[in-house]
Amino acid sequence: MKSIKVFIFLILCLFINSRQIHAAEVTNIALFGIDEQIESVMIFSYNRSARKTFLTAIPQQTLLTLQESNQQQKLHTLQEIPLIIQTLNFNFNLIIDRYVSVDVHALKAMVDAIGGIEVELLPEEINEFSKLTHLPIETSGPKLLNGSHAIAYSKIQGHKSNPYERLERQQYLTALIGKKVKSYPKVKLISLITDTLPYFETNLMPNEVITLATQIAFGNNAKLKRIFLPHPELTELKEETLIPMTLEQNILRWKQQIYSS
Repeated sequence: MKSIKVFIFLILCLFINSRQIHAAEVTNIALFGIDEQIESVMIFSYNRSARKTFLTAIPQQTLLTLQESNQQQKLHTLQEIPLIIQTLNFNFNLIIDRYVSVDVHALKAMVDAIGGIEVELLPEEINEFSKLTHLPIETSGPKLLNGSHAIAYSKIQGHKSNPYERLERQQYLTALIGKKVKSYPKVKLISLITDTLPYFETNLMPNEVITLATQIAFGNNAKLKRIFLPHPELTELKEETLIPMTLEQNILRWKQQIYSS
C-alpha cells in the first residue's frame, strides 16, 4: 500500500499557508505515508511572495548519504522521521522542521467523505486496476472512484524501469482530491479536516492545521505544481537504485523552481 499515503498528506499540505508557519518566503514541510512503516516521502513547498505551491516527490529507491556516518542508504531503508528529515536537509541543503505523517486509511476516509473522485484511467492501467479492484473494467477514460478504488489506483505498479511512474499517479490523484476539497464551503471543509485528523500525525497544532487549511483554501489561488527530487533527467537507475548524477545539479534545479519569484 505504498502509494496510498502520499495522497493524503498532500491534501492536508495543499492547505497549509506558510505565512502562518514561518516568516521565510518559502516554507517546506515533509510529508510521510505510513502503512505500518514509512513508505512514501514528499515535500510540500509554499513560495509566499510568488504565490506558488509545489509538491515534490522523492522516489524510495533514491540513494542518500547519512549525515552522522557518511554511509549511503536508499530512502526506503530509513524508518525514523527525525532521521529522514535530517537526511533530506543534509543531502538537498534544505531547512525542514515541520512534518505531516498520514495513516494508510486516510485516503479511503477522505475520498469517501467527499463523495468519490473522478480519474482518467489510462489504457495501460486497465488490467492492473481491474485485478486490484475485481471490477470488470474494459475501457479507459473517466472513472469515479470511491475510497477503496482510490487505494487500488494508488497501488498500480506500472513499469519497474520507471521509478517515477507511480509517484506521478500519486501526485495526480492528490491534486484531484485537493481541487475538490478546496471547492467546499468553509464549514464543510472544517468538518472534513476534523473528521480525518485522527489519521494524521504532525508537529503542527490541531487548531493551527484547521486555521491554516481554511486560510489557504479560501484565500490563496496558487496552483499546485508537481515535481521530483532528484530530477528524472539528472539520475541513473542501477539495479533498482536511483542514483543522482550530481546532488549539486539536482539541488540547483529544484531551488530554481521553488524559490524563483
